[in-house]
Amino acid sequence: MKGRRFLLVTLIAVLSLIVIRCGEKRSLPTGPVDTGPGLAAGDTVYTRIRPDWPEGQVSLNTPADLIVNRDGYIFLADQGNRRVLVFNKSGEIIQSRDDFGNAGFDDLREIPAYDAPAQHIAPTGLAVDARMNLFVVDSSNHVYVWNQYVNNVGIDSVATGFSLLNTESGNERAVSASEYWRSYTRGDSIVSIQWSTDPGRIDSLLRPRMFFSTAVPAMLRENYGQSPEASRFNAVAAWRPQNLLSPERDGTIYLADASFYNRIVRVDYRRYRLVTLSTGQRLWLHRGRFHSFAASRGTGAGTVNKPTGLYFNYFEQDPKLYFSQLGENFHAHRISLTTRDFDLPETADMMDLDRLQGVRDITADDNGHIFVTNTRQNVVEEFSPNGAFRRYVGTSEQIIDTTYTDTVIVGSDTSYTTVDTSLVRQIPDVLNSPGAVAASDGIIYVADSGNNRVVRFQLSTDVRIDIEPQE
Repeated sequence: MKGRRFLLVTLIAVLSLIVIRCGEKRSLPTGPVDTGPGLAAGDTVYTRIRPDWPEGQVSLNTPADLIVNRDGYIFLADQGNRRVLVFNKSGEIIQSRDDFGNAGFDDLREIPAYDAPAQHIAPTGLAVDARMNLFVVDSSNHVYVWNQYVNNVGIDSVATGFSLLNTESGNERAVSASEYWRSYTRGDSIVSIQWSTDPGRIDSLLRPRMFFSTAVPAMLRENYGQSPEASRFNAVAAWRPQNLLSPERDGTIYLADASFYNRIVRVDYRRYRLVTLSTGQRLWLHRGRFHSFAASRGTGAGTVNKPTGLYFNYFEQDPKLYFSQLGENFHAHRISLTTRDFDLPETADMMDLDRLQGVRDITADDNGHIFVTNTRQNVVEEFSPNGAFRRYVGTSEQIIDTTYTDTVIVGSDTSYTTVDTSLVRQIPDVLNSPGAVAASDGIIYVADSGNNRVVRFQLSTDVRIDIEPQE
């Protein structure tokens, strides 16, 4: 009678151990994937959560990015259909209003291009900040913003002008709302506000609008470089520093400039419009202004070469910026925003020059575990916070019956026993050119671009299986 045991003590596994110990590079083959010494059968694996999205509601066309907001909504850049879709956790697409009466989601399906309003942008990258600002980029030199909270509660009025009263000198001076960030000095307070309830002004702030553009000279600095209009922003990450809130810096976004410049651009918030919400709350809306370059062109660790994805990790004391790229050498990076230095060990699996191929996106979960789309190999890889490989996401298991010889030595006697066993291999047959990945509350969301769907995964230890007792 043949028994089945899930063991990886096979010639293949032994050889892989030898190769690893010799310091050779590892790569994911296009065929079956051996789980190897790091993932033996019985360890936790990622299982697929069905159904896939959008489950017949609409058809996707090359989904390029997705993010999960803190309220649980999932935003998807449906690039080929030139729209941003919004899902709830059940996979239902949110229309103009959700179950709570929140409005404005339909505007994300038709975002007018800044330099060609009759056309709709084809989004390639998304990010959200703590203020529920949704940032959208489309591989142009423009960045768009839409605020979910403001749309939820509505705008009652917009400030068109006011005066700044300096509490130390007693001087009062009139300024326009858009110039507040230039005029503000320490000790100023806002007085004599002129409010407008003009529907056109209000609608222009509720709809997606331009946040930053290299076509607007006032948003740049002299050190941005020549031909700023040549920038091509294809990915974005958002950061709201908790201890640096001021008219000059209420937050920061980072942009992947995939033009010939090959760099990561830092843009700081500037207070743009003061509004009174329908709740009576006063709130500043923002535009951006170029601050500096967080990383520059190059082929070494921490430099930029054809960037594709960006992620900012809110959950670390030392803020980290992650970026993926298609250029030569290192395809997944992490830099410290405190020191600006590369922040992964050079010996980490994630730094293996031959491991990752065609990386389109990178993200991290609340524990700092890193997820990278190995796009050409049709799989997502998970790494530890230090870049050590942990497991694959988006594979199925194949069990292969085999045998091995067990040698028993007793004194001078040696006996050999043939043992039936099984080899577990992982096959990258679930995903097709995964374009983006997001992690939230233990669930991994993958924009499966080649199959035009969103696929979700969960660790097997987190999946609840109810087994009915037998009669």
